[in-house]
Amino acid sequence: MSNGARLLEQMPLTAPELIAALAHHEQQAAVLALAVRRLENAGTFGEYGAVNSAAWLTDHCRMSTQTARSWVHRGRFLDRYSVMADAAVAHALSADQVAMIQRLHRPKYEQLLGDDIGVLAEVLAPLTVNDTATACNLWKQKADAVIKETAPPVDKERSLSMSRAGDGALVGRFELDDAAGTELEKAISTALTFEGDDDTRTLAQRQGDALFDIAAFFNTNHD
Repeated sequence: MSNGARLLEQMPLTAPELIAALAHHEQQAAVLALAVRRLENAGTFGEYGAVNSAAWLTDHCRMSTQTARSWVHRGRFLDRYSVMADAAVAHALSADQVAMIQRLHRPKYEQLLGDDIGVLAEVLAPLTVNDTATACNLWKQKADAVIKETAPPVDKERSLSMSRAGDGALVGRFELDDAAGTELEKAISTALTFEGDDDTRTLAQRQGDALFDIAAFFNTNHD
């Protein structure tokens, strides 16, 4: 009897047998992903001249590049979070549930995910795949809120470009955020002068003179 025939004789024939067989398949897949990671850590793939583990899987296991990378990434994820490895090998979480959590493993979430991974595994274990997707999305939203709340304030963008014209005049353009603009307006208003009805300067000229006075005052009082 051929090996193929023997395997066909072992084919699950009932729904419970198929469920058990699929669970065993996913457990074995988790173990194999961890094995890929172990060989990667040991540098074994380099002995075969492969540039990386995914390339070795592509060349020697007849995998597509996408499938090979999927194995590598799953192995790295399970190796990074032992609670995920335990849940996958014990099939407390299905392969699809693990994949949904794995998609949260991004640099921006790494610290928060590391803190919550144990709770996530426990909470998601009894859920359906659809409910797991919903729960992961809610976790992501909360994580985004925490990151936004704790992120350092973004520096306001301010710019000033100046150059000398042919007659020696300084011309330029500036762009200030609201806070800086308010400060400049207050300074101009404070330094603005008006010499009564005999003052023939336009408002623009008076503001220019005020800016000159501000710069001169600053330079006079600072080395």
